[in-house]
Amino acid sequence: MRKSLLKTVLILWGSMTAVYAANGTLLIGYGAKSRAMGGIGIATFTGTDAVLKNPAMVGLNEGDQFDVSSTSLYQSATVEATGIHEDFGTATPLIPSIGYITNVSKNVAWGFHAAVIGGGGIAYDDYAAADFLQLKAKQAFIDTAAAIAIHKDGFSISAAFVISSATLEQSISGITNKFSMSSEPGFEFGWAYKQSENLTYGMTFKTERKIENSTEGFILPDYYNELPAEYGVGINYRMDKLSIALDMKRIMWGESGTVTGYGTPEEGYATAGFVNQNVYVLGLSYEPSSSWTWMGGLNLSKSPVSQQGTDMGTLLKVPAFVETHITGGFSWNITPKVAFDMALKYAFEKSQSSSVMYTPSGTTISNATVSTEQAAATVGLAIKF
Repeated sequence: MRKSLLKTVLILWGSMTAVYAANGTLLIGYGAKSRAMGGIGIATFTGTDAVLKNPAMVGLNEGDQFDVSSTSLYQSATVEATGIHEDFGTATPLIPSIGYITNVSKNVAWGFHAAVIGGGGIAYDDYAAADFLQLKAKQAFIDTAAAIAIHKDGFSISAAFVISSATLEQSISGITNKFSMSSEPGFEFGWAYKQSENLTYGMTFKTERKIENSTEGFILPDYYNELPAEYGVGINYRMDKLSIALDMKRIMWGESGTVTGYGTPEEGYATAGFVNQNVYVLGLSYEPSSSWTWMGGLNLSKSPVSQQGTDMGTLLKVPAFVETHITGGFSWNITPKVAFDMALKYAFEKSQSSSVMYTPSGTTISNATVSTEQAAATVGLAIKF
């Protein structure tokens, strides 16, 4: 059943396998309204993406809603080392997100949402040096979840069943392995309290999910991923036409141990030098009229990748460790029940360095630095029933 669900998602979004680079995993969020406000969502309802951010917010929404959105992302990367300076760029035209929520009774609501939550990759096919082996790698992480929320007197509690999936495709020196995909279940739990029309609180927890990707005999080793557990708290305060929201997430990269799969033990994120990551989000929205809402946001974190960790070779394959995002956008109510949303995001350039970098060929490069910056645009449509 798990494989059937995964295939359904992949057929629906066939183009998502072109994800070459995202801003790491679990960081900025998905959905146009959320991304316009820095990835907010723990105590702020931004649409059906609440199923994946804090499913308890589904219970505080009024009415039924269908959302669909798509993000286009561009990332540049630079590799510098002794005698080496190479610039690369990758573009992703379609990163989808889709969901639906409904109130089945006065006190019960349910919904589903599916989104590409992150990924990464890079293309070194224009650089023929033996150390890089013309490596190309592209990967995407997808969360598909169904949630139920029970709410009464401003309180809402919820649980969601999550299927986390990973896709992987690699090529090296012109040899391409078969496309690999796998999935693993997990859970998310949420709580929210709407104290008044002006003030809402939220908390959420998502369990870790271990995912394996086999390269099926390819020259590169099997790929192992452990999406870490997440904790989050949030608050939203509304003053007439202005809303201010704050979220804080704790992503437990440093708690993941050794991941084993296909008979071969591989290092997990913790043993590869990753540390736990705090993510701070500030989101603002201003509604000057019933037709328009303007939004802005700031997303701050520190890279979970240790500067001197043993995983610097990973940065060659997935240079996605940006730390500072600024965002903005708008929501236009075309009719009382149909809204068009748009968000823009820019992630400032960030560099990671190490005295030794491990290349795809297994050799080492001294005094290596990988730098990256990103820009993205998201458009979405929200339909209420």
